[in-house]
Amino acid sequence: MATTPVWSFFCGSFPFSGLSVRSHLMNDPKIFFAGCLDADPYFCLKQCDRTIVSELGSWGVKVRELHKELPPGKVFRKINRKVLYPALVAKATKSCVLNRIDDYALRNTHYSSLLHISSQCYANLIPKSSIPTTITVHDVAEFDYPEGYTSAQLRRWETRIEQLKNAELVFTVSDFTRQELIKKTDVSAEKIIVNPNGIDCGFRVLDESEILNLSRNPLGTRHKVVGTRAKELVNGALETRFLVLAAGSNIYRKNLPTLFKAVEELGRRGVPVTLVKAGEPIGQKSASGSESATARRDDGGQRTERRGLKTVLHGVEIINLGFVSQTELNTLYNLCDVLAFPSFYEGFGMPVVEAQLCGLPCVVSNASSLPEVGGDGALYHDPADADALADQLERVYKDRRLRGELQEKGFSNAERFSWGKHVDILLKGFQRVLGN
Repeated sequence: MATTPVWSFFCGSFPFSGLSVRSHLMNDPKIFFAGCLDADPYFCLKQCDRTIVSELGSWGVKVRELHKELPPGKVFRKINRKVLYPALVAKATKSCVLNRIDDYALRNTHYSSLLHISSQCYANLIPKSSIPTTITVHDVAEFDYPEGYTSAQLRRWETRIEQLKNAELVFTVSDFTRQELIKKTDVSAEKIIVNPNGIDCGFRVLDESEILNLSRNPLGTRHKVVGTRAKELVNGALETRFLVLAAGSNIYRKNLPTLFKAVEELGRRGVPVTLVKAGEPIGQKSASGSESATARRDDGGQRTERRGLKTVLHGVEIINLGFVSQTELNTLYNLCDVLAFPSFYEGFGMPVVEAQLCGLPCVVSNASSLPEVGGDGALYHDPADADALADQLERVYKDRRLRGELQEKGFSNAERFSWGKHVDILLKGFQRVLGN
């Protein structure tokens, strides 16, 4: 059973210091931070929210959590999922306990001067709040790509998007998402501020000793392909396979069928290619509960043949790693040859910048926010053109100089994004809302 989302609220106090953003933010400086903050190493939004709260602390903000889940760990996670919040009682639990806590806190203004909501997923809190409210919108993909979402999810999404116009300020993680809101919602353009995501500094280039350790213990036996690549790098051997990394979910807009066709084409051209899939395993239902793109017959009429971790599609080998931790993902960014990210639609596209931080060349779609985020540190292709994707991947495979250029430009591009900058823009937005 899926874990029912649990609200977490934070109340923070800004100390009075020499920095104008902090010293003049408000007379009684308290804010609520509403987000998805339970510990989960595999869910990007939760990691982002935790990082933002940590950055607020580095600015001197004292953070207090008003609602808690049990501590992280397998045992506690199972208790959260199967005992505290089982699916059959989730609605009752949420309405009878959590929502009452939320309502009381948000309707009593002496608790806080401002509420910040970390995602459009939680926009249903806006009408509950009797204090000024700001919110971050990551994307509005459901307008153009409802595939992968159930009808019930889409109805809830529409209700929440409708509430955005009632927020005092809306942050978006890219200018692309800002333009989408202006075109497709009633949110005033004057209310919308672009505030790009930061990238966790844990993503980095591994040194030789770390790669040596990986060759001995490659993240457990299920990651043999990682150990093989690590041994090749340590021994200076000629790399025998061209490892194309795909990271993320399998919903339709991720456009995996085009990637499958491109990898198949590379194989026909004689490239010894292996596709490494991290995230939602190929062939499973998407996280939303609906059928994923990879389970449909839009990959050329053939379903994948699964053999444990290995999947064979049109004779091309795919390594199905499943969900990986941030440490494991960092390792994959270091040991694969290229990131392929052919998505039709992204509000930001964090894997692109994560890969760039690790020195991994990126071949990405030229759609939505991706050119804005990838900058000149990536190669681009039409997301509907599998041959164009194959061409760009082949360029990376054959051209050592190009790989070096993409690495250097990727490092430079990734420097544009940090959580410190993100929180700075948040605080200036809070200052604007509160009239200081």
